Amino acid sequence: HNLDKWSFVPKGTPNGQPGITGIFLTHAHEGHYTGLINFSRPMMNTQNIPVYVLPRMKHFLENNAPWNLMIEHGNLSLQPLCSGVPVAINGRGNDAQMSVTPLVVPHRGELSETAGFLIHGPSRSVLYIPDVDSWDGMESLAGEKIEDLIQKVDAAFLDATFFDAGELPGRDWRDVPHPTVSASMERFSRLKPEDRSKIFFIHLNHTNKLLWDASAVQKVKQSGFNVAEEGQKFYL
Repeated sequence: HNLDKWSFVPKGTPNGQPGITGIFLTHAHEGHYTGLINFSRPMMNTQNIPVYVLPRMKHFLENNAPWNLMIEHGNLSLQPLCSGVPVAINGRGNDAQMSVTPLVVPHRGELSETAGFLIHGPSRSVLYIPDVDSWDGMESLAGEKIEDLIQKVDAAFLDATFFDAGELPGRDWRDVPHPTVSASMERFSRLKPEDRSKIFFIHLNHTNKLLWDASAVQKVKQSGFNVAEEGQKFYL
C-alpha cells in the first residue's frame, strides 16, 4: 500500500535484492500499485518479485506500460489469485507459516476488480479492506457479511477514507464512494464490545479529521474502535 515509500534493502539479501516474500495488490487505482515502479530496471532492478493479483488486475499490468516492461524484464513475476482461495506463504500446506485469502469487494471497477485480504498467521488473523464502496455489497461478492468476517479475525483494518460526507467542497463525494467513519461506527455499534475493539480505521484521506483532531480520535476510541497509527505493528 505504501511501496512508493519503501527503499530499505536488508543486509545479506542476495544480489542486493529486497527481502520481500511477495506483494499482494488490492486494485488498479493510482495509490495502490504505482509504487511497483521502484522495482524497475532503472531503479532497484529486482529479480522476479512475486506480485499476487486477481484476474483483471493481472490483465491491466500485462497490457500497460511500464508494468508490462517490468514483467518482460523479469523485475516482477505475476502470481494469479482467485477470490476465496487461500495462498500459502513461507511454506506449503500445513507447514505454511502464513496464508492470504483474497476476497473481491465492491469498489469502483474502472480498471480492475478490488481485493480485500484475509491473512492468517501462526497465531492470529487479520482482515484488510482499505477500499470499499459500501459494506452492504460485501455478502454478494465476498460471500459473507462484513460483520461475520470481523467476528472471525483478531483484527480488522477497514476503509475510513472520509470521516463524514461533507469533506469534499465543490465535489460530490458519491463520485468516489466510501463508507464514512461515522456511518461505519453506527453500523458496527451493534457488534459486541470485543468485536468492535478489533476494528482499526485506515486509509484516511487528507480531508479526514482523524488525522489532526484529537477529539475526533477520542470519540472513535470511546465508541470502542481504533484508529491505526503510522508504523504500528500487528504480529501474527
